[in-house]
Amino acid sequence: MFIRPSTRRFFHEFRKLGRYGWGVRLHGYLYGRWLYQYIAIGTGEHRLVQAARPLIKLWRRLGRSKRDPARTVPQRQGDRLSFADTYHGKVVTLDAARKLVTLNRPIKLPTWKR
Repeated sequence: MFIRPSTRRFFHEFRKLGRYGWGVRLHGYLYGRWLYQYIAIGTGEHRLVQAARPLIKLWRRLGRSKRDPARTVPQRQGDRLSFADTYHGKVVTLDAARKLVTLNRPIKLPTWKR
C-alpha cells in the first residue's frame, strides 16, 4: 500500500482535532517524517539550499525594494543569531534526553484540596 497505516492514523488523529487545515497537517507530517532534512533546510545546510542560494539572494534583493530595506534574515555573523540558534526544537540523543529529565531523588507532590 502506498500510505502506511501509521501515516493514516497520524492524519486521522490530526483531523479529529478539528482546528487545523490540510496545510498544517501536511507540514506536521513532513516535519515529523523528515526532521533532519527539515532542520538542514532551515539552517541552510541542506545541499539543495546551498545550490539555490544564489537564486534566494536574488529573490530577497528584488523583494527588498518593495518592503522594508532594513529587513533581513539573520545569519551567523559575529553576534547575530541564526535560525538554528532560536529554533524551538533541538535534536538530542536518548541518553542526553534521559539526563535532562532524570532527577535521581524522590519528589514530594503537594496534596491539592478541592
